[in-house]
Amino acid sequence: MNVEFVLSKEQEELIQMKINSAINSAVDQNKSAKYIGREFLRLGEAADYLGIDYKKLKIFTDKCGLKLSVIDGTKFISKKNIEEFIKNFEQ
Repeated sequence: MNVEFVLSKEQEELIQMKINSAINSAVDQNKSAKYIGREFLRLGEAADYLGIDYKKLKIFTDKCGLKLSVIDGTKFISKKNIEEFIKNFEQ
């Protein structure tokens, strides 16, 4: 048995917006979920984790005091340092 719905253009657009919103929310949740259980992130991962671009993260590390570790040329930032850094800028 097939059921058909007749929707107005506005109803179709509203449903499409809700679907897009749900998809975007799921993607955002999945991005940060991949870092659960990891204490240290590479710079690109840290930028992704924060939802900022790499250049902005470099400004935070180079000029604003976000601490990082360098091991044999590979740079890491701990999630703990990220949290402390952000808390320092609370208003």
